[in-house]
Amino acid sequence: MRIYSFILGVIALLGALVALKQVWMQINPSEYIGSCEAGVDSLFQNLPFLDFLKSLFTSGPDCSQVDWQLFGLSMASYSFIIFIVLSTLHFWQFLFYNHRNLINKTKNMKTEG
Repeated sequence: MRIYSFILGVIALLGALVALKQVWMQINPSEYIGSCEAGVDSLFQNLPFLDFLKSLFTSGPDCSQVDWQLFGLSMASYSFIIFIVLSTLHFWQFLFYNHRNLINKTKNMKTEG
């Protein structure tokens, strides 16, 4: 169970990094002008597969445009917050959750009651 928590924590941390890159592009749009040109379908047809995968994490058509906000935060900001919370919970569970103690407490409760 602990290894699953670690793996999920790493995946959530990677999601947070992708969301953070999107937030950075939204905050600093002038750095990414002109790098947001081709669509996914044309990239898939014209690039080798590994280059296509790499291009998915680079800028898209309107990479700095914020289409949706709630309370002044974009969807990328909320995604970053959620991924950080998830990774924190999974790493906490990995470090401090002891499954054997839980089983022993359950057995003790059954014998007492």
